[in-house]
Amino acid sequence: GNIQHPIMKLPPYILLTLSFLEGAAVLAVELIVAKMLAPVYGDSIYVWTTVIGITITGLSVGYFMGGILIDKYKDLNQLFYVLLAAASVILFIPAILNHLTEVFIDSDIIFSVVIISISVLFPSLLFLGMVPSMIIGIWSGSVETVGEKAGNVYAISTIGGITSAFFMGFYIIPRFGLTIPVIAVSIILAMIPIYFLLVNRKYLSLTYIFFVVLIFFFKVIQPAPLRSGNHDEIKVHYYSEGLLGQVMVCDYVNNTARNSFENKKYVRSIYINRMAQTVIDLETKQPVISDYIKYMNALVSIYQPGSRVLLLGLGGGNLVREFTNLGFSVDICELDKRIVYAANKYFLNDLPSFVETLHATSLQKKAGIDNKRTNFIIDDARHFLKTTENKYDLVVFDVFKGESPPTHVFTKESIKEVQSILNPNGAIIVNLIGQIEGEKGKGVRSVLKTFDKSGLETNILQVPHVDNVLISGSFEPLEFKVKANPNYLHNINGRIEHYFYDYENLRLWKDEVLTDDEPVLDWLYIDAMKATRKWYTANYTKKFLEKDVPLFW
Repeated sequence: GNIQHPIMKLPPYILLTLSFLEGAAVLAVELIVAKMLAPVYGDSIYVWTTVIGITITGLSVGYFMGGILIDKYKDLNQLFYVLLAAASVILFIPAILNHLTEVFIDSDIIFSVVIISISVLFPSLLFLGMVPSMIIGIWSGSVETVGEKAGNVYAISTIGGITSAFFMGFYIIPRFGLTIPVIAVSIILAMIPIYFLLVNRKYLSLTYIFFVVLIFFFKVIQPAPLRSGNHDEIKVHYYSEGLLGQVMVCDYVNNTARNSFENKKYVRSIYINRMAQTVIDLETKQPVISDYIKYMNALVSIYQPGSRVLLLGLGGGNLVREFTNLGFSVDICELDKRIVYAANKYFLNDLPSFVETLHATSLQKKAGIDNKRTNFIIDDARHFLKTTENKYDLVVFDVFKGESPPTHVFTKESIKEVQSILNPNGAIIVNLIGQIEGEKGKGVRSVLKTFDKSGLETNILQVPHVDNVLISGSFEPLEFKVKANPNYLHNINGRIEHYFYDYENLRLWKDEVLTDDEPVLDWLYIDAMKATRKWYTANYTKKFLEKDVPLFW
């Protein structure tokens, strides 16, 4: 029968508004939690698989329980209590996730992601999932109208989710970070329930307001240590959240030189989801922990000054600097315009005065790059490969999502698109994180096999002492005996071809050829990604936390 309650006199648009807010909150929470996990666990497929799986599970259980609850109690106030419970859980997501991350930071990555996602996502999605079922039960006065009302509720909820996804992803998160938006979602979701509960003299709802005041006082009003000025050993220059991940530029003390304050050696790094993409010494402006650049230079030195290069992926711009020093004309294709901004401001054209304020005695003149020979393009690498009419002597892949390679860029079809823009004597060179042999080499071997099956003359080398692998491919065998570039400085021991790996014994028949129809590189890369992420977490992320640099804002 009908639910007899004074609030039933409210027009249906109130219930539909609640449905819209519920759908918007679901997508906002799902997106924000995934981004909160990224600084420690990355932005790869296992994170998104877990987040989506827990979201659907929580909603499913909520749909079931919401129907039971509204049928049993026949009380509209139950809907408002459920909405307020959802808002309360969402309010504490940043604090709970921060705490659990510190607890599980040394545990297995996939295990930690699952446990943390269940802890912070499942309760909020459970309560949010109860809302549509309860609204349908309240609004439907008879069996004959259930189908129509259910369709309206779920349609409005879906529209709320779509609106939230676009608004959060393209405006709110890039502008305000993660903590303030999730608090705002909680407050907006709670406003209507609190109003009607107070109208009905349910004063327990005021507890939520008390918690909001506490959260704002401790998390928002008080500035984070990062915002309050220079730390003795770390300074963050730039921080931004977005759909493509967290970007952060900071100066910090290199762990290898900490005997005294005067002897501290400061470096600058750009982090994407807390994975260092470029590290430079602030005094010499030379790359730190970037041995792959020396071997990359040796590979490309067979090309003369004036050669045209397409660089896919920017990072902090070390390769741009090296290629321009070799006299190349370089087009840089980078998907994230924040990275282009950060690289130009903090690595290529500018060195702010942080070191000078920390007793540094000298800095070399800023190096910059030759803007006449560089061209920045904001685009997806694959889209640019499909649409450009340019021809190149070299196409260099140095593209990562943190520690993860973008799957669609390394397929056989993508390699064919590169071949179509390559000059006859040109070459493709790929920088990958990982190893050639063993479980951590499955992704690398699949890229190698994809090159091989694309008809390319292929070489592969493991960069000594680091987990970087370089793969080259060309129409004809490359001649490394003659160095055509007079600007090349020999900085490796011996000839580059002596480092090539004889991959005929790798038994590549066991490995995958990567195609658009089977984009499995993320799965093949899991072991390598986990190892890399674990190393960075232990050596950098944990130490940043000790210096009061939060995982997210």
